[in-house]
Amino acid sequence: MTSAAFAQSPEYADALRLCRAQLSWNAGRLLLRRRFGGVPVTLASRVRDIDADWIGSLPRGPVILNPDTETSLLPEIGALPVLTPATTVSWDLTPEVDALRQGMHQKWRNRLCRAEERRMKVVETTLPPDPSHWLLRADAAQGRKRAYRNLPARVTCAFAHVHPGKTHLFSIEDDGLPIASMLFLRHGQSATYHIGVTTDAGRRADAHRLVLWHAAKRLKSRGVTQIDLGLIDTEDAPGLARFKLGTGARARALGGTWVWWPPLARLARPALRSRQIRPDQVI
Repeated sequence: MTSAAFAQSPEYADALRLCRAQLSWNAGRLLLRRRFGGVPVTLASRVRDIDADWIGSLPRGPVILNPDTETSLLPEIGALPVLTPATTVSWDLTPEVDALRQGMHQKWRNRLCRAEERRMKVVETTLPPDPSHWLLRADAAQGRKRAYRNLPARVTCAFAHVHPGKTHLFSIEDDGLPIASMLFLRHGQSATYHIGVTTDAGRRADAHRLVLWHAAKRLKSRGVTQIDLGLIDTEDAPGLARFKLGTGARARALGGTWVWWPPLARLARPALRSRQIRPDQVI
């Protein structure tokens, strides 16, 4: 059985505790407590095996649920969908190395071969818990340019502080400067692709493919059985989606994002049951 998602891992919980986040474990599932407009809200991200008993044991007040897989239970109990299911990509590392390579799409493998012919050296280090580290600054700048938000740098630094041996930074340098780098955070038997940055020179040399392939082999040698390559968006970022799927990794839908609050559910349930509205019409 594969490890739980990063958002449900004890390693992530350790990092959050260092950041003084309010969290608890409920039947083996990690819950976060935050305030929105002064209202306490419980967050449960990438949770597995949701059942009615567990729903009934949740803290009072609104709960935002992001199931790891699609489930019919939430609309049945009156939970309201607020975001449609995202798609995530997971790379199974249990096959032998030769089989992993054969599982790549041919174009991806051909470009990897061209990168290998350049004899670029991939260096592995750990990430220090330093918020001014060049990788975190580069990721922040990239996020502003591409309009995405990653995990806050302070949480990444907290993870590096409490689990220094579980941060794996793979880089290729040219004249002492990184042209392609990827950071993976290991948890249980899984590793999550956390940050990736590359330069124009790195893209021209397909350095990022070589970095990812080298990382997969090294992580596999340490007992990692799967890499979570993160979310894909085939409409807004088709190139990144092709890059992740070209490894031979598999895509699957998550369970969407739902709001569960008993007073709201009592109002919504009759309308849902009478089909006056469908769950996918409630936004």
